[in-house]
Amino acid sequence: MNTIQANITNLTSLWTTTSSIFKTYDVQHNISYGYIQNSQWPNKIWLNNDAELKSEDLSKISELINLNSSMLIFSYFDTNGDKNNDLITRNGFIKRGVQYGMNLYLNDLFEVSTPLILKKVTNSVDAKTWSTTFEQCFGYLISEETLNKTYHKINYFTVYSQDELVGTVLLHFTEKVVGIHSLGILPTKRGKGFANQIMSQVLNESIRLGMNLATLQASSMAKKMYQRIGFSEDFLVQHYQLEK
Repeated sequence: MNTIQANITNLTSLWTTTSSIFKTYDVQHNISYGYIQNSQWPNKIWLNNDAELKSEDLSKISELINLNSSMLIFSYFDTNGDKNNDLITRNGFIKRGVQYGMNLYLNDLFEVSTPLILKKVTNSVDAKTWSTTFEQCFGYLISEETLNKTYHKINYFTVYSQDELVGTVLLHFTEKVVGIHSLGILPTKRGKGFANQIMSQVLNESIRLGMNLATLQASSMAKKMYQRIGFSEDFLVQHYQLEK
């Protein structure tokens, strides 16, 4: 299995699925994009293939951002070590952040020392709780409306330790791949091992469901934790905003 392509396919499928429900997903040549009004996610534009990035691609991306929604972030899947950063910035983009595409082949079950309750979002009350908790964890908004319209296709979970809310996680399945997204812990609950335990439970459930590969995109802060679990770094996801 090409783990890089499996990771990218899972992530872009998540963006495509959510924005398609809002009828804001579109493809122009080899460029796709999707966004949701009054939400800060997914709001992404990306290249559909692994062809070499060229100035004309960036010109088209700039044009689409200006025509459709200035809130769009260009996410560039960099499998060659950031070699196109100068090209992108010369074409009017500012780097907003970077994530590390990581993968883990699923074989043996993981130890769970602190069982947690993962409550799936199935109604508007759950959606409000998840949205509010996610914003506290990450500092940006995935709106209630987004969840209310997509929870029948996307697996959103709020996470509890006994009766106490501790965080969120989102799972997206493509073929035999589980994408683990939006794993966040409330600021007051950090440093207690909850992220590791959520991941262990999610991976165990994915194994039981017959998944072969787990993928995620980690921040620089979270990367070391995922490496300790066994995830390998495959590529970078470079996020760029069009300079105003």
